[in-house]
Formats: sequence, C-alpha cells, structure tokens
Amino acid sequence: MKKLFALASVSLLFLAHIFKALHWPGADQLFILTLALFLPLFYVLDFIGEWKSGVSKLRALLYFFGVLTLSQGLFFKLMHWPGGDQLLLISLGLIIPGYLVLKAILQPKFNKLANFSVLLFISLCWTSLFLLLHFPGNEGFFAITLFLTMLVILYELVKKEGQPIFQLVKHRHLVNASGIITFLLLMNANRMPIRVLETEMTRHLTLQEQIDNEIALGSSLISTRNQKLTVQLEEQTADLLRQIDDVKFELISQVNGRTCLGSARPLDKMAVLWSKKTKGQVGIATLNLAALEQKMAIDATMHQMIGSDFKVLDQRGAGVKIWSSWQKYQRNVLAMVQRQNPADSIAQRNPALTLQSIIRRWAAKEYADYHELHNIHWVSRTFDHATLVQALIRLTELQYEVVRYRTLALS
Repeated sequence: MKKLFALASVSLLFLAHIFKALHWPGADQLFILTLALFLPLFYVLDFIGEWKSGVSKLRALLYFFGVLTLSQGLFFKLMHWPGGDQLLLISLGLIIPGYLVLKAILQPKFNKLANFSVLLFISLCWTSLFLLLHFPGNEGFFAITLFLTMLVILYELVKKEGQPIFQLVKHRHLVNASGIITFLLLMNANRMPIRVLETEMTRHLTLQEQIDNEIALGSSLISTRNQKLTVQLEEQTADLLRQIDDVKFELISQVNGRTCLGSARPLDKMAVLWSKKTKGQVGIATLNLAALEQKMAIDATMHQMIGSDFKVLDQRGAGVKIWSSWQKYQRNVLAMVQRQNPADSIAQRNPALTLQSIIRRWAAKEYADYHELHNIHWVSRTFDHATLVQALIRLTELQYEVVRYRTLALS
C-alpha cells in the first residue's frame, strides 16, 4: 500500500507540473489531490511502519511532523494561500533540524562523515528556508551547500559496494525529492530575471513622473467655466488615487514589514517612501522600489489582489474593490461632464464621447481569455503571479489611467 501511494504521489506531482507549465485546466486540482491527500496518506503509512520497526519513537514523530509540515508548506506556497511561510519556518527551521540532530546523536560516534552530513543537511534546510522566503543573498550559499550535500550522498551510496543503487533509495526519499524538485521548477519558472527587475523599477520612476506631468496638465485646464466640475472631480480623483496608494502601502507592509515605509524622506536612496499626498490633494505617493528588501514576493500579492481562487475573485479582496472604484469613477465623471453643459453643446460633446469610448474599452477588458482559460477577470490576468514590484507598477499604471481620464474630463 505504501509503495502504491509513493508511486501515485510522484506520478501525480510531475503530471500536475506538466499541466501547470502548459497552462492546461486541472493543474490546481491535481496539486490539491496530491499534496492534500496522497502525500499525507503516504506519510501516515510511512510513520506507522517506522513506529512498528522499533526505531526511536521521538525520531519517528519528528520525521513525520517535519515532512508533513514541509509538504503542506510547499503546497500552500504553490497555491498562494496564507500560512505557507509559517509552515515552512516551523518545518525547515525547527522540526527537521531537530530530527537531524537526534539522528546524529543516535549514530555511532566513530562515523564522522555522518555527523558532518547532518550539519550539512541542517545548513541546507536553513538556506532553503531563506531562499523560499525570498531573503536576499542566499543563492550562492545555497548552491555551495547543495553541491556539498550531493557529494556526501554520492559517497555514501558508492561506498556500499555490491548493492544496486535503487535498493539504497527509500520510497520516502523518492517522494520527498520529487515534491521538492517540482516545487523548485515552478518557483524557477515564475522567477523574474535581475535585468527585468531593474528595467521595471526604472519604468516605475518614469511612470511617476508622467503622472505628475499629467496632473499639472489637467490643472492648467481649470478655468472659471469648469469651476463647479473641478471641485467634484478633484475630490473623487484624490479619493481614488489615495485608495490605490493605500493598497500599495498594504502590499509593501505585508511583505517587508510595517516599519518599512516610515516617514517620507525625499530622494533618499535608502528610503522606500519619498513623498505622500495629504487627504484631498490630487497626486500619488512617490515610492523608491529599489529600497525594498524583498521585491520578488508573490504570495502576498496574489492573496491580497486576487484571493485564493484565480477564476473566482474574492469580493473582499483589494483587486475587486479597486476595479469597482475605477468603474464607478469613470461613470461619475462622465455624468458630471454631461451635466456641466447642455446635451447639444459642442463644447461638451467631444469630451463626453471620448470618455464614453474609454468606458466601453475598459468594460470590454473586464473578462477575457487568458492562456487556455476563458472569462478570466482583469484583476486575475493583471496580478497573476505578479511579484511585489510588478504589482506596484501595475497599480501605478492604473493611477496614470485615472489622471489621464481627469485631464480629458477637464478638456
């Protein structure tokens, strides 16, 4: 039975990875079936066998809870559910190192290589943890540790002469390795190259300058003729821009901590927040994305903007709220422009027609095909697997659309 679950877990994991890579429907269901059902059942059967075999009960318990917590942590990370980081921290940071230390204590004292390999595996656990949690500067150390670990494993296998290598590898090793390999393949597929990251951050600075210029252009169009329109328009524009800024602040705080933003420090290369607009003032907060410690985080972005289901948006999520506010803003501004002048006024006709075309264009964007999927919402398409930097840039792009709409209304 244990062999059956081991074979099923490995096969389904790689099959799910193929489905995910090719954007075929059913990948998430395969991951849920494997990681939430087959793997836990395999670990339970494996634990029962270890318990009955006469090994240390504490050692068997530590291994069982360690690998179970690790597999569920990886599962939560893959599905972008909250709690994945905490599960990985418990497993890789505490339980599995504790299991390795206990195993070293129970090993014969003369086996120095085994004791060294335990230290190496503990180091591998901790560097893997830092890498999975997107801590900077761990890639090189992780690669060296992994290389040394592979050398130790190969030496241990080669020195057992006369035994086929497949008899030396237990089912638990095969299942664990396949799960971790699948996870690393998916993480690597979603990883943003450094050059792309630098280009995106430079583009964000340009976007912020374009927004400031657009706001200045719109303000230059204010006159006594559209004074009544301006009061209402400025209030609603400032509220929407501030709402999007608040979502940016929340994303940054979730990934980099509440103290990351601090007070505004203009043009300070070490500060994330350069400037912040007061309530009622039209403008956006100026951010220095290069100062962010963790730029590549995906989980917080997915959970905050989309929710737990890519196809069905969380109605309480920030993404749906921003989309609804943007749609409402467009309709309200159009109504204000139409009330500003009589319906047959030539001065009113062109701006209103332009605003109506923009509303139709955004309405057409709401649902569209995405890879092989149909009727996927704009929020899901925009923020799917977006890193923190990408999500902040896309929110800034939306703010540019807002100020551009304001300028057209004032014209």
